[in-house]
Amino acid sequence: MQSNLFKWVWVVLLSCCLSSCYSSFCGYIWNRAEVAEATWIPEPDKAELYRVGDDFYAKACRGKVRGCQSGGMPFHSIAFDASLNSWQPLSVENETVYLKVRILSRCIENNEKPHRYRLYDDRSSLLTTLPAHAVRLNGPGILPRVKTEWQYRELRKPVPCTEPTIDAHALYAWPLGLATAIVVDVPCSIVMSAGAAAGAVLSIPYIIYEQVK
Repeated sequence: MQSNLFKWVWVVLLSCCLSSCYSSFCGYIWNRAEVAEATWIPEPDKAELYRVGDDFYAKACRGKVRGCQSGGMPFHSIAFDASLNSWQPLSVENETVYLKVRILSRCIENNEKPHRYRLYDDRSSLLTTLPAHAVRLNGPGILPRVKTEWQYRELRKPVPCTEPTIDAHALYAWPLGLATAIVVDVPCSIVMSAGAAAGAVLSIPYIIYEQVK
């Protein structure tokens, strides 16, 4: 009974793989057409944290960013962490701001151990300068642990604070991205899906045979 259950689970997994296999090389080029203004923490696991009254802030940057695709693999499937559409700073010189954060666990005063914090989804609550009564916390701030690489990268990527716009990079990014999708991504996706389909087709007759014999 357990053997048959394993075989059916295997077929289901192959079917899921078949439906999710695709390639995304074009994203590395296509996303370069967009720019925006964003906020981010340069070293989110070594963040400078400050207390301002009852609120807490992390030292961050605000500046221009360009679309990119980072992490993971250009071949997507249930077997791999997908690449992430993200943003890349255009300059190393950016405005310093302070993003409001929520402290999850705080170490005792005069302790160099890190504090755990979380960024709010809405990053509109920020300060451009700290008030005179702001107090820096001893020890760095670190983001909480997450289960997957995708979540890890999602928490650390820059987040646009303005609507993305298109600039002159679209003159090459869109045509080249489209050509890459047709020449590279479509054939790769077909090959990956065909491989998953072949595995499912070869497995199903064997399972049926085992059931009726």
